[in-house]
Amino acid sequence: NPADKVVRRVLEERKVQARRNAEIEGYLLKTTRVDYLVEAKQTLAIQIVNRRDNLLDYMERWAFRWDDLRKHNNRLLTGMVYNPESQVWDATSLRIGKEVCSFFCRYDEVEPLNRVLDKVEV
Repeated sequence: NPADKVVRRVLEERKVQARRNAEIEGYLLKTTRVDYLVEAKQTLAIQIVNRRDNLLDYMERWAFRWDDLRKHNNRLLTGMVYNPESQVWDATSLRIGKEVCSFFCRYDEVEPLNRVLDKVEV
């Protein structure tokens, strides 16, 4: 997945340690698994969008998960990276991502990820 490769590359270039497939405790949900978890002064959870279609249902579920995780971890930063070349996105799904995440970006636009990593103060 190109999105996963880019996130890995950015983390490696910045020498940021991230746990893969990490579980985070939520408020209602016992735990939620995320692709990357950076634990620093501010915690950052990153999810790679691996689904090709039915993205509205997927994004609605992740909106709930991010909200639940932030209720339990109020300083949690969240982000998602996607690949528009292999996924079918509609305006609502994209809007959900932009509203509920600290960063939500295409894999070929990593500046939002870098800005959030600056805030994390690793």
